[in-house]
Amino acid sequence: MSEYRGRSIFDFGSATAIFRQRRADASILKVSRAIGFSKVEHAFFETLVLFNQTNIADEKRGYLFKLVELKGSFSPRLIENSKHAFYKEWYTPVVRECLAIAGLLKSPEALAKKIWPRISPEKIRDSINLIESLGLIKKNKKGRYCLANKTIATENELCSEYIAHFNREMIRIALQASLLFPRQNREISGATLRISKECYKEIKMRIQNFKKDVLILSANDKNSDLVYQLNFQLFPLITDA
Repeated sequence: MSEYRGRSIFDFGSATAIFRQRRADASILKVSRAIGFSKVEHAFFETLVLFNQTNIADEKRGYLFKLVELKGSFSPRLIENSKHAFYKEWYTPVVRECLAIAGLLKSPEALAKKIWPRISPEKIRDSINLIESLGLIKKNKKGRYCLANKTIATENELCSEYIAHFNREMIRIALQASLLFPRQNREISGATLRISKECYKEIKMRIQNFKKDVLILSANDKNSDLVYQLNFQLFPLITDA
C-alpha cells in the first residue's frame, strides 16, 4: 500500500501529523489518496485528524466513539489497546465490581435491582459480554465470575477521553447521591484553598498516592460486599484574564 503499511498496517500517526491546523476535507482526501488508504481507512484517518484538532469536549467524544466503531471494520492493530471501551458507559466498571462479589449476580434482572442509579438487565448483559471480551473477568472452576489479573491501560489520549467522560458521569451521579443517601452511607465534603503552584503540585501528588493506597486497601479486602465510587476533584477558581 505505502510506507505506512510497511511500518504498521494501520499506523496513521505520521499522516495525521501533517495537519497542524484545521484543513479542508479536500486536503485530507488528497493526503489519504496519496498514501493509498481504502475507503474504511480514509474514514478512520479523517476522523482521527478531526479528533486531534478539536478542543471541544463533546466533539472530541463524538469522534472518539466513531473511531471505536470504525475499529471493528478492520485490523485490531488499528487501535493498539481496545480496553478504553470499558469506560464508555459509567455502569460497566460497576458491573465488573459486582461480578466479583460472591452471590450478587444471581441474574441480570436481580442485579439490575441492586445497582444505583437503576439500569436495565439488557445493559447488564451487554456490559458482562464486553467485560468478558476484554479479558477483565473470567469464570472459575465453579462457573462463577471473578476478576482477571489484568489492568486497563490509560496512557494514550483515546483512553483519557473515555475516562474524562466516565469521570464527568460519576460527578453527575455524585450530585444525586448527595441528595439521596444519608450521611452515614456516604462521605461528601470539600474545601476552598488559597495555595501556590508548588503547593498545588504537592496536593495533586498526595491525591494520586492516596488513590493508590485506597486501591491496594480495596484489593486486599477479603470480605467486600459493597460497591462504592470514589471521586477526586481539584480545580482552579481563578484564571488569568
